[in-house]
Amino acid sequence: MRKAKVVSAIALPVFFIVGILAVSVYAKGKPPKPEPILDYVDITGGIEGHCNNSAEISIEFLDDSFGEHAGSFVANPDYPPALEVGGPGKNRRLTYYYCDHPDHDADGSEKNKICAERTHGPYYYKELMISGGKVTSKRGEDLTIVFPAGCTWIIGWKYTMKWEYMGTLEAPVTYKEVYKEAH
Repeated sequence: MRKAKVVSAIALPVFFIVGILAVSVYAKGKPPKPEPILDYVDITGGIEGHCNNSAEISIEFLDDSFGEHAGSFVANPDYPPALEVGGPGKNRRLTYYYCDHPDHDADGSEKNKICAERTHGPYYYKELMISGGKVTSKRGEDLTIVFPAGCTWIIGWKYTMKWEYMGTLEAPVTYKEVYKEAH
């Protein structure tokens, strides 16, 4: 009996210490992976643009459905970032805030991809919204959202705070975020 008491008196603290170590190792787990860093954004198809900073981008509206609203437009400085994607799972939307003043280069070749002329707003400041996008990339890959032909687009003016124009895409639009690994 005495041996059992001595063994249990020694074993109990040892089990206690081993248990604490096991819990602390389990609680630490794997170190978190560093968050990837956005390298650039690419938009192709019915609208096109490329940027390293989505606050400063020029986007060209190419789709035939834009009609008289087609052209190349620099970002509106009132809404950084000027280009955003959001919305629930299978119904993503792309929003682009831009300036359509005729002083900007129609071909989008301006060095400054953001409107720097405060006298242009709010009358020339507009918003394009395309809805119906679907995420096509898998977890762990660069984010890709495709807005297929037939998706609805609307354009509104900051001046009137109303949606003024509406249409449906005739060509798909692909939005892609490309990331580089953090070090």
